Amino acid sequence: MDFNPFSPEFRQNPFPHYARLRAEAPVFKTDMGFTVVTRHQDVQFVLKSPHLFSSEAMAGPQGHTEGVIPSIITMDPPMHGRFRSLVSRAFT
Repeated sequence: MDFNPFSPEFRQNPFPHYARLRAEAPVFKTDMGFTVVTRHQDVQFVLKSPHLFSSEAMAGPQGHTEGVIPSIITMDPPMHGRFRSLVSRAFT
């Protein structure tokens, strides 16, 4: 699947691209090295299954974390929940 979320065409109107992905490749690994999950039910499953799908991969390539600043988006439970409770009021 040819997928570049940084292309001008994608950025101008991503919705037809998302529809195509959901129809043709709802879950796939990109040439950039990350996995794309496009269907709501699949996304919900991934988000609710940190024992199967870790957010740590978003910190960078495995074994190459030098210089990577820890972020709530790269944390798994229970640490993610602790940090989320600290910042949630700022987002509501």
